[in-house]
Amino acid sequence: MQLVLINSLYKNVRYRVFEWSSKYYLLDCDASILLLFFPMFAFFRTHKCYCIEPEEYKTLLSSTYSDIKPYQFVGATLCIISGTTLLRRYLVKALLPELPNVAAVSKFGLLFISLFFVLGFRFQYSHKKRLSLDYEGRPYVFVKMSPANWKMAVGKIMGYFILLFLLLWCVYTIVVTDEVDSFIILGITPFLLFLLMFANISLWDLKEYQIVLKSE
Repeated sequence: MQLVLINSLYKNVRYRVFEWSSKYYLLDCDASILLLFFPMFAFFRTHKCYCIEPEEYKTLLSSTYSDIKPYQFVGATLCIISGTTLLRRYLVKALLPELPNVAAVSKFGLLFISLFFVLGFRFQYSHKKRLSLDYEGRPYVFVKMSPANWKMAVGKIMGYFILLFLLLWCVYTIVVTDEVDSFIILGITPFLLFLLMFANISLWDLKEYQIVLKSE
């Protein structure tokens, strides 16, 4: 077991690079769909790390700047809230006398659209940030990583479960309530899901990790 420093790439939070035993490796944080929805398993499974050249390592490791633009998602979330408000005040009230279930239909429809939007945004972001570097055809190793500071890791995992609880509570509230005023929760729900969808990446921001080689 060896202590290594894992670094993020310039304008790309999907990948991490590190130096280990005088060799350089690339880790794809989005390689596993399972970890996208259950990031807490990242420290209990093996990861495929690809070998890269020293020059490529230096080029990729030019900054720790993240290229995520939260304002894009915040703007979309505000559009969802505004659209829900307009639907509540005008369309629902206009159709309610003729279609008694229109409020419930619109509520579930907006919930589905907002969740679909967040998932689509997450997968599109991952696809957009894929490196042009052809790393999948290179030699690789399977390693198991665990954080050197478990207190910070446990804090991140607890934060994930708190967000998950809030998300489930919001969905439950939307499903069981008969009030159209749940439009506020409809706006909060995609934001919580957005944070959860990037939780797998945040777990690789602890910098120092213990690495054990499993196979080559």
